[in-house]
Amino acid sequence: MVIAVERAGGRGTLPTLGEVLRSLGPHVPGDQDLAGHGCRPVAGAVPASEPYSGDDIRDLLVVAEPDEPWLRDPHDSRLRLSALARAGAAGLLVNGALDPSAHACVMSGARRSAVPVIFADAALPWLRAARVISDLRRETAEGRAASLSDLLEAARPDRDGDAGVLLDWLSAAVGGSAEILGPHEDACRVPAPDTIGALREGRAAACGISSGPTEIRLYAIGPSKPHPVLVVTRPVDFPPRAVDSVRRVLPFLESAIRHPLTGTEGLESAQVAVLQLLMGGLVTWARRTAHALRLSRTAMAAPSVRVHILQCPPGLRDTAAGQCRQQLRETGLVVRCPVDDGQVIIIAAAAGTPQSRDPALDALTSLVAADPAYRMGTSRRAQLAATATAYEEATQALAVARNRAGRVAEYERGADLSRLLPPAALSWADRFLQPLTRLPAGRRTEILHSVRLGLAFGISGAAKLSGQHRNTVRAHLARTAELLGLDLQRLGDRAVLGLAMRIQDNAAEDGTGSEQDAGARAAPAADLILRDLLLHPLCAEWADRFLAPLDTARRTGLRRTVTAWALRDARTEETARRLRIHYKTVLAHLAAAEQVLQRPLLETHRRVTEGDDSSNGFDGPHDVVLALHVASPALGILDDRLLDG
Repeated sequence: MVIAVERAGGRGTLPTLGEVLRSLGPHVPGDQDLAGHGCRPVAGAVPASEPYSGDDIRDLLVVAEPDEPWLRDPHDSRLRLSALARAGAAGLLVNGALDPSAHACVMSGARRSAVPVIFADAALPWLRAARVISDLRRETAEGRAASLSDLLEAARPDRDGDAGVLLDWLSAAVGGSAEILGPHEDACRVPAPDTIGALREGRAAACGISSGPTEIRLYAIGPSKPHPVLVVTRPVDFPPRAVDSVRRVLPFLESAIRHPLTGTEGLESAQVAVLQLLMGGLVTWARRTAHALRLSRTAMAAPSVRVHILQCPPGLRDTAAGQCRQQLRETGLVVRCPVDDGQVIIIAAAAGTPQSRDPALDALTSLVAADPAYRMGTSRRAQLAATATAYEEATQALAVARNRAGRVAEYERGADLSRLLPPAALSWADRFLQPLTRLPAGRRTEILHSVRLGLAFGISGAAKLSGQHRNTVRAHLARTAELLGLDLQRLGDRAVLGLAMRIQDNAAEDGTGSEQDAGARAAPAADLILRDLLLHPLCAEWADRFLAPLDTARRTGLRRTVTAWALRDARTEETARRLRIHYKTVLAHLAAAEQVLQRPLLETHRRVTEGDDSSNGFDGPHDVVLALHVASPALGILDDRLLDG
């Protein structure tokens, strides 16, 4: 049942009636029933014989001797107890036993007036009760001071608003637990999810829920909708002191979770900005930005990370992102993909060694297993500087995940042709890309990252992932093509450029690709050509294995269609005319080939046919082109100028 929350002021610093009852110890029998009034604050004790008016006895325990006549008169006792209730007394303490009729008379009036009654033995005069309460108030004040000192320590500015420390303090202060439910996190574990919705939307500021023996208090945090919700849980009741603790910590929690950019949209923009810096190889700036904005600082400081891409229906993306943040907290940067509105990108701290369990991967795998609408691709362990490469790996793994029973796939290193080539391939790649050293030194890294992203995800995708303008990405690609003498309208040229860049990236990852060694590597193999590299036996094995699914009996014609499509640079209508079939048949064949080859092909078709991204597409066809050449060099998919240059 949902109830309104009363915010306590100074009364929260007083001991409660239940604590007073426990402190009175042997003077009070242990079977007292406070009827739910145990959390009432108690400021002191006064004798019932003293006159009082108004709120003179507010929060005071009124002590009556058992021989007072009004205790035995039903009418008089009812009037007295009603007066105690109106004056706000903490309760009535009867200092001694009453005969059965008087006891029944007092309890009837107490129930009618909602005033708690305590029965003590005759050895407890009101002065003794007042002294016990005074000692308890002193102990409570001392404990409160120590607790507030701990709060000030938890809220120190040099802690950068660590909400976890503040929540630990609040949990100890209320004698229960405290957590923050993010604006998009699943609220199914909290009773009355409609109440969570009201808090997030600003229709309520706070509320309480009783769930069996547990009391739950919920508070909307911050000025922006949807609000995060503070969930505070403790057993049985919620005394004013616990409410006061929440009141004291709320401003610090709001400061800890408040973002310099306003609202959820600002937070999403900040997360995308950090992703774009990482995609551009600007790791130092990404770390500084994440630290300043309090975004996933654990992940940003990790020695190695994995990139995970979670695919879900577009309408569930906010929920999926919230679930990922809830699972990973500071160990992962969770970003709604700026390119695909059905994807969530997660950059999470990886396990220390490849053999170690990866808690982030385990948590995300469990999340996918729980929802059949989700699937996920995961990269290998990589440094933050290689985020763009890891993202490409996760994209490829996501295509594989479609056909996996668990809907989760990790990138397989053996599927990468660049890893199968002999060591001399690095000398060829260095020589092939050597003209790029004429790029401006200060912008070379930025341009090469744009080219990598452009080859992999097209101009629009690269612009969104890197935070650059489309025209900037297009200019970087055009400048690169000019220096290398390539025509990036052609699939073969793009595939060879991508292969050379992957070879260099692998060398950098393995620690063998420093620029100062490039000249020494290229010298002894100056006449090495790509044609010879692709004749390596491992390349033939890779190509046969890669293309084999196209040749099964149930997929007759797929290889013919894919080959014709690759020869015509992914132009579907030209392929249809060449094969004399309908272009929708070509699309159907490409969809089937995409499934069995586990590479994205239809995305390339979409980008080519939609216009000005035609010079680039997703890199799924690159491996197709290379495999077709290795398997059938006579096809002419790769020009002699690429093979022999």
